[in-house]
Amino acid sequence: MQPAGGGDVLVVADDPRDAASLVRLATVADCVGRRCGFAELQADWRSARAVVVDELSARRCVAARLPRRDRVLIVTTTSTVSASTWRDALALGADQVLVLSDEAKVAEWLAGLAEPAAAGRLLCCVSAGGGAGASTLSAALALTAAGDHDTLLLDGDVQGGGIDYLLGIEGVDGARWPQLRDASGLLPATVLADALPKAGRLRVLAARGSATSMVPRPALTAVVEAGLRGHDVVVADIDRGGHTAQVWASYAEVTILVVPCEVRATVNATGLVREVAGRCADVRLVVRPGPGDLRPKDVEAAVGVPVAVLWPWERRLAAVTETGGFHRGWRRSGVAGVARSLLENLAR
Repeated sequence: MQPAGGGDVLVVADDPRDAASLVRLATVADCVGRRCGFAELQADWRSARAVVVDELSARRCVAARLPRRDRVLIVTTTSTVSASTWRDALALGADQVLVLSDEAKVAEWLAGLAEPAAAGRLLCCVSAGGGAGASTLSAALALTAAGDHDTLLLDGDVQGGGIDYLLGIEGVDGARWPQLRDASGLLPATVLADALPKAGRLRVLAARGSATSMVPRPALTAVVEAGLRGHDVVVADIDRGGHTAQVWASYAEVTILVVPCEVRATVNATGLVREVAGRCADVRLVVRPGPGDLRPKDVEAAVGVPVAVLWPWERRLAAVTETGGFHRGWRRSGVAGVARSLLENLAR
């Protein structure tokens, strides 16, 4: 049996007009807002789906020693929030303090109540040199994960030709980055998932060659947060030292750095590790041995990050990829084993 108030957003405001505005905004945000008195709020404090209170009611909650809880919003009618209100917000565990007249932000907070918690894992792939294979590895990781999980592949080369060509779904209808570059704030997970091209349990947000400008940070943030709420695994092919790396690496559980056994790539990898490590605590190397004298253990020693797996160069894979056959032949290539090994290690 559901506790009283368990499905409602409880609204407590001293001014009836403010309370009415909040109930209306809850309805717009597809929530059930219910105005109640302070006594009822105390009784249902723990069980309510969410609580919206004005500054006066927040002060009463703190005076009544109500415990901290999640999903609490404090609204104020003045643009300047007092120090005492900030202290009350901290005491109650409030998510935000918003000005009631900023209805868009209040409605966004209310709409977020319907969103699932972010439960997905973000894996970022980045190349230490041109052509190292981060895009190919990203595609293999996403395809492998999609065998058992709802998976999202994010194309970080937002001005490139599109990772959907690598997967053979360039003709599938759905949104690409140009349609999502204006996203900001709360992007519902279901809206993102339903908008994207799909192949089995894999959804893909790819670039389009006609794009001429960078995707703004608010859009990168909105997309990755919606992706993590709506998918078990998110794989991002990020640009080294660029825009997507700066934003998405902060959300990553693991960043995988693909490094050829070359001096210049190793030097690049050293700088990338310094940059990424400030955002993601777990950085791992996928090293590609080559014909030169540099060995994987030399790369590991120079970069200061352990090698997770070796990925030998594959002439056949390069040829298949160039001719658009990666999505048909990737399982028979070495990159499939590399992807399985990485995902198994992460699962452990």
